Amino acid sequence: MSRSSKVFESDVARWLSPGGLVESLCGNRRDRLGVICPQGVSDVQRIVHAASKARGAVKLQPFSCGKNWGFGSGLASQNAAYILDLSGLRRIRALNLQSHCVDLEPGVTQGSLEEALDLKGGSHYFNVTGAGLGASVIGNALERGIGYSGQRHLDLLDLEVVLPSGEIARTSRYKASTQVPTYLGGLGPDPSGLFCQSNFGVVTAATIALHRRPEVMGGVVCHLANRGLLPELISVVSDLIAEGACYGVPHFFNRERVVTTLSPHLDKHGAEQLALNAAPWTVLIPIKGSREVFDASVQHLASLLKPLGRLEVLGKEGGPGLSKLVQGRPSDVALASVAFSVFGYSASVTAPVEASGAGLIHLTPVVPLCGNTIVDVENQTILTLRRHGYKGVPLSLNAVSARAAALIVSLGFDRRCTEETEAAQRAAEDLLRTYVRQGFIPYRLGLRQGDLVPQMEHPWPGIMSEMQRIFDPNGCMATSRYEPLWSQEGSLDDMWDAREKERLCIR
Repeated sequence: MSRSSKVFESDVARWLSPGGLVESLCGNRRDRLGVICPQGVSDVQRIVHAASKARGAVKLQPFSCGKNWGFGSGLASQNAAYILDLSGLRRIRALNLQSHCVDLEPGVTQGSLEEALDLKGGSHYFNVTGAGLGASVIGNALERGIGYSGQRHLDLLDLEVVLPSGEIARTSRYKASTQVPTYLGGLGPDPSGLFCQSNFGVVTAATIALHRRPEVMGGVVCHLANRGLLPELISVVSDLIAEGACYGVPHFFNRERVVTTLSPHLDKHGAEQLALNAAPWTVLIPIKGSREVFDASVQHLASLLKPLGRLEVLGKEGGPGLSKLVQGRPSDVALASVAFSVFGYSASVTAPVEASGAGLIHLTPVVPLCGNTIVDVENQTILTLRRHGYKGVPLSLNAVSARAAALIVSLGFDRRCTEETEAAQRAAEDLLRTYVRQGFIPYRLGLRQGDLVPQMEHPWPGIMSEMQRIFDPNGCMATSRYEPLWSQEGSLDDMWDAREKERLCIR
């Protein structure tokens, strides 16, 4: 350990605990020098300032709650980093229902925010994801996650950031008396996006948009009659989004996704029936409003979707599974699918997701919301994964606009087995290469995926690298999963060849 590292550890001793080797749900391992657990923003300032004084000898990797399932959990992209665990910053600083927003810290989870809103009468809800009750609201938004109400980075109205110098900056850029931070974008260039999917600073709070809860929230579910109708279904949904008839993000699920998600919550007979009768694809289209508006929307959607398959209406308050998510209520219902997809049985709902030994790798290419293109991508996905021994794989498709959708590929594997883990990682890399060659770039990256996608086009690598030097001149922030987008050298083919040579050497 260098002298600078020793000085740093002495400066942060009150928050520091031992590190060691740890494994993520993706099967990646990292050796951490330590875990630092601040309890407030002033603690974060002192820690970051101490790391900056080490002038590159110390690397900090912040995370909110570490529930980045399928993308790396709470691991850094590099070994020998100090983990800055922000889960202790769990204050809801201000809940402004009149302005439909909340100011909170990165340790505030989906579950704790829902509890706070319920205590205020339940008049509001937020843009939930299926990541579970324990997932950070801020963490997912900074990763540009996709919720049932829209793309979650668009919920970020203002950020509080501790810069590597130790200074605090708000991205609203003006005092509250001169500009209301609830106006997205503000006046002048908006820096908020610089802190999404980057390592330019440590986000310690955010103002998040809330939604007023209408009389009825739910949706229409269409269970597609046969796979050949998928292009027509996608065309209908694209038109509905374009005309404003969808009140959220339509979610498509293939048969494997439906079976692995819902079976753990059914008895044996119910699970068997689901496996026999699940449709090749199922789509959930969110709708909401007064009872009259909701009923009219159901009638309109039914007239378009009924020729394509069996319909189901979700509209009762509460309810299991997808009903809760589409009604703006977080749920752990999807977490059991991690173990079920690998072992065919669900793990204990009270145990950490990693405890079962099942592994999960997500791939997230953005594809045009065009029926024929999506069918081609689905076929290519299946063919590629069959070469790696996968007979079927859970797929989701989140239609974020009338033009584009995010395909979520969920590769499960037995993480207890080294051979299966390596095989799954090879399959993920092969599939990601396939998407990249077709021009389908992921909207989100996991560990070891950043050097498999194209670098930003000129002049952005130089601009982003210069920004990084401005924000972090002493290099105290650990390498981001996204940093290869602007700092990698050489062609993709060169990198892929190097990765393969590295694997052969390891063998």
